[in-house]
Amino acid sequence: MKIALIGPPQSGKTTTFFAIVGPQSHPSDHQKSSIATLSFFDERLDRLADIVHSRKKTYLHLELLDSPQLCATPDKGLNFAQVREADGFTLVLNAYSPDAKPILNFQTISSELLLKDVEVLEPTLQKLELDLKKGRKEREKEHPVLVKCQDALQKQTPLRKISFTPEEEKWLKPYEFLSKKPLSLIVNIAERDIGKKGVVLDDIAKVGFPWIAFCAKTEKELLELEESERKSFITDLGIEQLARESFLRAAFQAFHVISFFTVVGEEARAWSLQKGKNVLDAAGKIHTDMARGFIKAEVFSCEELFTHGSLHTLREKGRLRLEGKEYIVQEGDVLNIKFGV
Repeated sequence: MKIALIGPPQSGKTTTFFAIVGPQSHPSDHQKSSIATLSFFDERLDRLADIVHSRKKTYLHLELLDSPQLCATPDKGLNFAQVREADGFTLVLNAYSPDAKPILNFQTISSELLLKDVEVLEPTLQKLELDLKKGRKEREKEHPVLVKCQDALQKQTPLRKISFTPEEEKWLKPYEFLSKKPLSLIVNIAERDIGKKGVVLDDIAKVGFPWIAFCAKTEKELLELEESERKSFITDLGIEQLARESFLRAAFQAFHVISFFTVVGEEARAWSLQKGKNVLDAAGKIHTDMARGFIKAEVFSCEELFTHGSLHTLREKGRLRLEGKEYIVQEGDVLNIKFGV
């Protein structure tokens, strides 16, 4: 999963990047990108590994891209070219300077995402309709999907708010429509506003996207300290959770993903899965052979394991369930896939 940090000039986007990933080298050229891999340290995986005596732990991870500044080009608006292949966006909004207008910036970027999709869709649809007139029947099913997108965009509706069938999703995938990608927000506040609530945050909460607020400059400086020093400053500043962890939670919320776990041999591993997907989808995520030869899945909740303390006790109490391929995977499930190929 790759997430691109986007933001207009003066939003503090690159400082925010460092506040999340920690100190590292970065291009001096604002038109170049940096990328870092983040692991999501889930304490549930730690507890699971301890109980089942796993020597190896593999956490969820994602790639974070510090994209180039969104600078306007003549007659073409903002340039999103280098972030189109990201799986989703996190928009950084300036709320630290006295003249900051985070809501206006949010509205501007949202409108630009819609506009860029229109710029891709209109010529594509025109060419498709010409192809259909020439008898290219293989693209017949694609046409109503693009018309559906056109109707939404004409109503200023982001494509992420439109429901598409799995078949429609396949037709849309090559186009990488920007307004279809998940979006979360980071509100970059001033140090004086840490721990405070205000009109700006109240307004951000109303826009309907997962969001977090922190002072990027302060958190970047905290990550540059030794851990012993850092802890005392965190306490003094009243910071409840560092940006890294809160960012990952907001990102997963925007993607509508859940976490499930597996224990295979000496490895306990966390996996991500789209919310609402079934255990067959989860099996395919682990290995295609598991999905192809799926028989059944032994399932239990990690929370129940923590309550009872051992797999032996769970078995005695009948809490290990056998589920078929239609079972909808729940947050925190531990899966043992039975399969044969």
